[in-house]
Amino acid sequence: PNLTRMLYLSMVEPYLNYCNLLWASANPSVLLNKVLIVQKRFIRLMTFSDYQAHSKPLFFRLYILPIYELYKYNLAVYMFRIINNLIPSLTHHQFILNSSIHHHNTRSKSKIHSRYCRTAMRQNTFAFQGPRLWSELPSYLTTATSLPIFKKIAKSFFVNKICSI
Repeated sequence: PNLTRMLYLSMVEPYLNYCNLLWASANPSVLLNKVLIVQKRFIRLMTFSDYQAHSKPLFFRLYILPIYELYKYNLAVYMFRIINNLIPSLTHHQFILNSSIHHHNTRSKSKIHSRYCRTAMRQNTFAFQGPRLWSELPSYLTTATSLPIFKKIAKSFFVNKICSI
């Protein structure tokens, strides 16, 4: 499976990662479910499994993220880059810390402020989902010291999350 995994990571996953934050979402949709079905077919072909085999253990064994978890992983990396000033400041205006809103100490002063969104369409954007996901991540992830370390820890976190679901 190592050769087939390398083929998958070089031929399929780049297409799933490209602008993932814009076209994907954490919420199930008809289009993303179709992508997930095709992704599951690839995983079963790579492992020479039966076409009805359960896919979660296969994703876990190959250390590959399903499309919904891949979106969350990319969103977590994006939020890490914003918080640590690793991307241009043009996108920073969307995300502000609670400490800049409140001038007194609160329990969530170090968290990113979640803006109110009335519509479901706006709630599916990464500007709304980013702070929400960041606040749900464990502290050992959010306090990572560098981007490569964060990516490695985050990938293992989301892969392990697959089996727990």
